[in-house]
Amino acid sequence: MKSRKSMDLTQGSVPKLLLAFVIPIILTNVLQTLYSAADKIVVGQLAENGALALAAVGSTTSATHLIIGLFNGSSIGVNVVCANLIGAGNKKDLRRAMYTAVLISLLCGLFLAVFGVLMAGSILNWLSTPTDVFPLAKRYMQIVFIGVPSLLLYNFGAAILRSHGDTKRPMYIMIVSGLVNVVLNLVLVLAFRMSVEGVAIATVVSQTLSACWVLKILFDPKDQYQLKLREVRIHGDQLGSIARVGIPSGLGGIVFSVSNVVIQSTANALALTNDGLLAGKAAVSDITGILNQIITAMMAGCVSFAGQCYGAKNYKRIDKMAGWACVLLYMILGVIVGVCVVFAEQVIGLFNTEQSVIESGALLLRIQSIGFVIYIPAEVFLGCSRGMKRATMPTVLNLIGICATRMIWVLFIYPLSPQVFMLFLCYPVSWAMSAILQSSYYFYTRRKIDKQALGG
Repeated sequence: MKSRKSMDLTQGSVPKLLLAFVIPIILTNVLQTLYSAADKIVVGQLAENGALALAAVGSTTSATHLIIGLFNGSSIGVNVVCANLIGAGNKKDLRRAMYTAVLISLLCGLFLAVFGVLMAGSILNWLSTPTDVFPLAKRYMQIVFIGVPSLLLYNFGAAILRSHGDTKRPMYIMIVSGLVNVVLNLVLVLAFRMSVEGVAIATVVSQTLSACWVLKILFDPKDQYQLKLREVRIHGDQLGSIARVGIPSGLGGIVFSVSNVVIQSTANALALTNDGLLAGKAAVSDITGILNQIITAMMAGCVSFAGQCYGAKNYKRIDKMAGWACVLLYMILGVIVGVCVVFAEQVIGLFNTEQSVIESGALLLRIQSIGFVIYIPAEVFLGCSRGMKRATMPTVLNLIGICATRMIWVLFIYPLSPQVFMLFLCYPVSWAMSAILQSSYYFYTRRKIDKQALGG
């Protein structure tokens, strides 16, 4: 199933292939975050209740990611399984895995849509969402969950494309659907005088466009994939393979979300004495989301790269790729982090001009952006481990390094000095812990694989 749109990652120049493979993913992920930031900019600057609407949108982020995280993160399992089968040249099982991925993404998406619409109010109550924000936050969350089936279909479909080395077309899809999202934001908020419901509807429409497009690629008889609708079914063996990697990977995403929900709940309480905290945090989530998406894109590249090389038993190439991935990330993020630190107030001012929002947002932006530099090795080695079909232990290590560290910080360290700075210091501390643990596990695993290859 190779074509000019696919990429063989098992041979050739590592840095050249890595850049060619990852840059479209980085652009795709950054564009996705920028379009999400556009939602907040439009609603924060142009809606009649700007700061309140911005806080409402931001207050739903952690909970939404928590609920969607397990299923959405399972797309990594699709990437790993397909990449391994490509590297091993097993075309029959590859098609079975692709059919399984498409159907389970649709079924999981429909389940989550119903759950999210029915439970939005209860979730926001659990998060201690302020009463003035609650109605807008509930409305936004319910509409966004309607688009979850499309979100999962696109992410699982894009995982299939990327496992083949096809990273450009997911980027093209995101460019077009994102532009549709921005245009609809402006039309619904400005022309129809909508608030959070306007940006939520725009998000759902753009996600639906993305899902339809990626399905067209997979089922187009003239394309390289040539899936057939009548053959779509769940194959138990491939579902098991996807689940063994995907569920731990999804739980890894939930680890982040659980800790972020705790932080969000604490921030909600702290907002009672800091009017601009929630809106500032909402603005920062999309700015630092760009940094996170760049790192996540490289991690996704590492998954596909390591997956193909692992299937081909080319283990030394994985080590070389990991080193180059770290170098490239430090080069890319260094520039962005410098801008975030030096011009933090100006960046937050793009979202809202209230002084309390700018002060809180600028503080958090500086803390988190510096922390992302510390976090780089964690995601690189995590991606490599997952590509080598090691998913459970990295999830456990993230549970310790991210979730446990943040929980301990919020419950025991933060109360010693309950200030905004002390609360958000938990981010760089937990990322440093995760980087140490993931790096150590990767090198341990590689030594073990080499020993097994030698018959030891």
